[in-house]
Amino acid sequence: IIVTTLQGQVKQTISFPESEGPLKGSNKNSNFLVAYTMNNYLRIYDLSRRELKQVGVTRKFEDSKGPLGENIQCNINCDGTKVSILATVKINENYQTALFIYDVEVDAFHQYLFGTW
Repeated sequence: IIVTTLQGQVKQTISFPESEGPLKGSNKNSNFLVAYTMNNYLRIYDLSRRELKQVGVTRKFEDSKGPLGENIQCNINCDGTKVSILATVKINENYQTALFIYDVEVDAFHQYLFGTW
C-alpha cells in the first residue's frame, strides 16, 4: 500500500510479508481501510491520522478448525468495527458463496448462509 499526497509525493509505504501473500484488494469507508491478501489475511487501518495506523493485529480468515473459505471481496463499516467478507466455501463437495462478518472487537467470524445447502 502506497500513501501519497495529491501531488503524488510518497508519504508512506506499507508492505505485506511474503507469507501473507500479495494484496488482493482494499476497501475504504470513512476513516477506515481494510486490506486483504491472496493468502486470506485481513488488515484494518485507521486513516484519521497523518500516517496509516494498523488497528489490532493482522487476522487470517480462519477459525480454530482451519480456513473458512477464500475471500472474494471485503468491505468495512464506517466505524471500523465490522468487516463483511464475501467468500467461496466448500460445503458437501460443492463450492458456494457465503457472507461472513468479522467482528473486530470480539475477534470472531460469523457466517451467514443463503439458499439451500
